Amino acid sequence: MKHFLGDESLKQLSAASVFMENDLPHLYVDMALTDAFAAFAGVDAEKLPVLAADGKLIGEISKTDLLLTLA
Repeated sequence: MKHFLGDESLKQLSAASVFMENDLPHLYVDMALTDAFAAFAGVDAEKLPVLAADGKLIGEISKTDLLLTLA
């Protein structure tokens, strides 16, 4: 973020919009474990958002929690 501080072209953006505009995958509550593993495999993130069927954010899941389901 320090790289972008003071960038005049970003003044019209809110902080939330800067953080929300990314290509992180999201998981659905009824998603198969194999699909969840695939979502994590494609990104370098420890946590991903979990959505209800209607697209509403209901929480997050960590890569560690997902791996613990195999234990």
